[in-house]
Amino acid sequence: MSASDLARLRQGAYRLIGAGFAPPQPDRSELIVGSIPVLADLGLFDYSFSLYLVDYARALAADDPGELAPAYMALFEVGAGGAACSPAESAWLAGPNSSEVAVILSDLRRSYLRYGLRPSDSRSESIDHATVEFDVMASLCGIEAEQRAAGRPVTRTVGHQIEFLDNHLGRWLPLLTKAVVRHNGHPTYTALALAAHALVIHDQELLALIDEQEPSSP
Repeated sequence: MSASDLARLRQGAYRLIGAGFAPPQPDRSELIVGSIPVLADLGLFDYSFSLYLVDYARALAADDPGELAPAYMALFEVGAGGAACSPAESAWLAGPNSSEVAVILSDLRRSYLRYGLRPSDSRSESIDHATVEFDVMASLCGIEAEQRAAGRPVTRTVGHQIEFLDNHLGRWLPLLTKAVVRHNGHPTYTALALAAHALVIHDQELLALIDEQEPSSP
C-alpha cells in the first residue's frame, strides 16, 4: 500500500464514523454500509480497527430503520438533564463553569482556521460535535493524500492530525465511548462508539510512526 492510499483509507474511515454520529437517514446508512468494500480495496483489512468498522456496518445494515432514529435521539440528543451520551467535546471537557464551553469552541475555530478548513456551525451540529471533528480529520487525511500524490511535503499536515487527535478527539472520545458502552442503549450505536474509539487510538499510534519516518521540512 502506498502512503497516499493509506491516507485515503484513513480519510474514508473518518468519514464513515463521522456520518454515523449524524442523525440517521436511510440514504446515509446505505452509504456507510456501502463504503466498507471501497475501504477494503484500499487495504482496510490490513489494520486492526477494521474489525470494529465492519461490526458497526453489519449492525447498521441489520438494524430496523424505524428504531434507529428514536435510539439516536434517546442516546445522543435528549434525556433527563440532557443527552445520555452527548457526542460533543464540550459536554465532556468543559467543567461547571459555562465559560469553558466558549474556550473549547474558540480553540477549535482557531485550529480549523490554521488548518485551512471552514466547518460551519450553521448546521444542526456545533463545531465540537463528533460529526464535525471526524470530518475535520477526514479532510486533513485528504489533504495529506493529495500532497503525497503530488510529491509535496506532508510533515505539517501530519502534525496537524497529531495535534487535533491529541488536543481534541483523543481526549474526549474515549470518555464518550465508555459512557455509550455502559449505557448500552442500542447495539448499532454501541458498535459505532467502539469503532470510533478503535480508529482514534490506532491512528494516534500510526501517526506517531509516520511522523518519525517523515523527513523534516526545510
